[in-house]
Amino acid sequence: MEYGIQRASIELMPPTRTELEWVFGQFDEEEIWRMFGYTSPSGASTRRRYDAGNVVVGIAHRSRDHRRVGFVIVFPPKLDRDHWEIGLAIPNPKNRGSGLAKDMADAIGHYLFDHLRIERAGLLVLRDNLASAALVKKLGYRRHCGFRNDEGLWVDLFAITPELWAKRRGCVEAEAEDPPFVMLETTALLSA
Repeated sequence: MEYGIQRASIELMPPTRTELEWVFGQFDEEEIWRMFGYTSPSGASTRRRYDAGNVVVGIAHRSRDHRRVGFVIVFPPKLDRDHWEIGLAIPNPKNRGSGLAKDMADAIGHYLFDHLRIERAGLLVLRDNLASAALVKKLGYRRHCGFRNDEGLWVDLFAITPELWAKRRGCVEAEAEDPPFVMLETTALLSA
């Protein structure tokens, strides 16, 4: 990420070096690597992808106290994938169920569609994760297809286009009392 975005309950920020290490460490935690559809720890491979410039990482902090609560990771299109693939994680279960994931998804949607001007984003949801599927649909994503991923797990791909994003953004703007997305200044983030 090139800049931070505040969306209601969260601030989605570019990572510091310390936060990057935290993200890579999360991919060695079973709950996280399973959540992302892997069958084994994947911190080292995620680090290699980041170092090669093949992922975008954002760190979610709670707006009211700036406490880190989660992260967003986005994989750009490649030969066998015509969309930017978004992954969201809130590692501590105590932070789940309060709207943080919705605000994280809206913030990264704003960044991808309104800043990078992408053509399609997708979220992979493990087929048995009904709560995530419900949230993704509420955010305007539409089920695109289902398949077995590289790890042999059944997943559903939900996609959103600029047109669907415009509808979602309209809903966000209609619900917001303040500007729905606020650009945040960031300085020397990777030095920390």
